[in-house]
Amino acid sequence: MKIIINQKLLIKSLKLCNSIADNFKNTPTYLSTLIEVKDNEINFISTNGSISVKSTIKKNNEINILNTGKVLVKTKTFFAIISKLKNESLILEKVDNSVLKIKGNTFNSNINIMDEQIYPAINFDYQEWKELIINPIVFKKAFSKIRHAISNNKEKVSVMNGIYFNSNTKNKCLEIIGTDSYKLAYYQYKSDFNDYKIIIDVSVIEIFLDLLDFDTNIKVFLSNNNIIFKIDDIIIASKIIEGEYPNIAKIIAIPRENRVLVSKKELIDALDRGNVLSSLEKKSIVKLTFNQKTIEVYFNNIDLGNSKEEIACKSTIEKSTSILLNTNYLLSIIKVFDNDEICIEFQDNVKPLAIKDLKDENFLQLLVPLRG
Repeated sequence: MKIIINQKLLIKSLKLCNSIADNFKNTPTYLSTLIEVKDNEINFISTNGSISVKSTIKKNNEINILNTGKVLVKTKTFFAIISKLKNESLILEKVDNSVLKIKGNTFNSNINIMDEQIYPAINFDYQEWKELIINPIVFKKAFSKIRHAISNNKEKVSVMNGIYFNSNTKNKCLEIIGTDSYKLAYYQYKSDFNDYKIIIDVSVIEIFLDLLDFDTNIKVFLSNNNIIFKIDDIIIASKIIEGEYPNIAKIIAIPRENRVLVSKKELIDALDRGNVLSSLEKKSIVKLTFNQKTIEVYFNNIDLGNSKEEIACKSTIEKSTSILLNTNYLLSIIKVFDNDEICIEFQDNVKPLAIKDLKDENFLQLLVPLRG
């Protein structure tokens, strides 16, 4: 195998492979990238056991394919070397089935390679799969609002690590939902998709969103428990997370007679000031007391002291109600709203609060209070 390729073009493909390389797994396959050189294209393939990626570079004036073949390199090492080179033409040559020679104008390196025969055959064929087309602008907006609500626990993959997509042709609506059981974010938009319910690992979506341009539609292919995303000459394949997603319809439908309208900026500022007293604690707790015309923001720390601040609001409240909340969860929720005026609705100090923007009926968030 021998090619001449532009460094910048090479980096673009290697960056995708590097993003899924898993140094915490000892299996050589998960630490490597297979470079497959054909007559008219070069494929870069990587997998970490959960996610597989394939980036294809078609033959062009920045590539000269001298000899076809395959080579298996350690992803992190190869990417680190190439990323530090100048933007120039590089010669990559497999020598004696033992090393990959990298040559630039003033740079030479020989890196050890692995036996490409050990690399598994990964199926990227989606020809018979169900196809969906997703608007990138809508999807990016939805993801930016939902990401914070998803569990970051990577030790055990569960439905809480994923984003739930529920497409309903009867209502012509696609629901996109994320939750970690303490907070929940719900976004919907009009859609003519077929009926389906799937849970996708959030890390898969983060990878392809990094590659996405606003004018590039996302092609999605579904088959049984597998999903493929295709953007131009890049394919990202993953398994769908198995399991039953929580029934959120009943939680959303809880009646909440108390409504409070407040400035997002004023509430964030008050929370940030009081949160200084809890900066060293694992879980910062704020007590919000909702009155007819004010919200009292109260923090207390046994070692550092306490703080109390009142901010103006408009409400339908007849009786003052105090609710304990996780400060950081509350901040993550209100920061993703686009408009300054937000609406907080609740029934009591036990059931989940609903937090929304009255100018955006497609977006809703829930937060579970803490026990006193």
